[in-house]
Amino acid sequence: MELRMEMRNATCGYDGKPVVKKATFSVSEGEVLCLLGPNGSGKTTLFKTILGLLKLQNGEILLDGVDTRTWPRRKIAQVIGYVPQAHAPTFPFDVVDMVLMGRTAHLGTFATPSEEDKRIALEAIEKLGISYLKDRVYTEISGGERQLVLIARALAQQPRILVMDEPTTSLDFGNQMLVLKHIEYLSNLNIGVVMSSHFPNHAFSCASKVMLLNKGVVFGLGSPEETVTEENLKKLYGVDVKIITASIGNGQQARVCVPVTKRAAMESFTDAKSAACYG
Repeated sequence: MELRMEMRNATCGYDGKPVVKKATFSVSEGEVLCLLGPNGSGKTTLFKTILGLLKLQNGEILLDGVDTRTWPRRKIAQVIGYVPQAHAPTFPFDVVDMVLMGRTAHLGTFATPSEEDKRIALEAIEKLGISYLKDRVYTEISGGERQLVLIARALAQQPRILVMDEPTTSLDFGNQMLVLKHIEYLSNLNIGVVMSSHFPNHAFSCASKVMLLNKGVVFGLGSPEETVTEENLKKLYGVDVKIITASIGNGQQARVCVPVTKRAAMESFTDAKSAACYG
């Protein structure tokens, strides 16, 4: 049965002070919901509330129609996984042991991982194509590789919904594309993904739905094509952009967001002036 997570009129915040107000959205298994918003808009606060780390101030969070406030923390962890936006490694665990930690939600008190748990961890590593890292020391691999290990750890948790807080933060262009490719792969595994990003192009790359959040208020929710528009991005970030459709071969097209710089504006003015003179 397909699982559906819903937030209904959810207000989230700290010490009684609301940060996110009356947020309503849903995500089902196999969907990717990308949350776009500037710094301080409430994205991380929203995620902490979904994970049960912050108490919901008002509204509801439902999993298959059941209010999660009636669920123990362990049960929520068995359904919802989490990939943080950054992770500063402290202890020199092997990669395979880091991934095995994803099985914690399924272990009893004082229990140790079984052979089945180890098999699931190794399978998660293999699915993400990082088997070559399994015996490496986690503190000695690159930032992009660590991010894939964290995704493997969440995958070993066997969640049905995966929350990813800015999963491409601090990654170079190549590793950003690699992580986005794996997010698309997770959706093909029928895992629902809720991710945040600072880059509108990421929504075009892998999202099936986009939610716009500014100053704690949702002001856009829908498909990437109808939500990530020049007008909405101007409201969201306060900058002028153009949405361009480009051919990428084999009859495929891609939409990209391009900021309008002063130089680009001057070139457009020059082109328009030339057209007027010679037209």
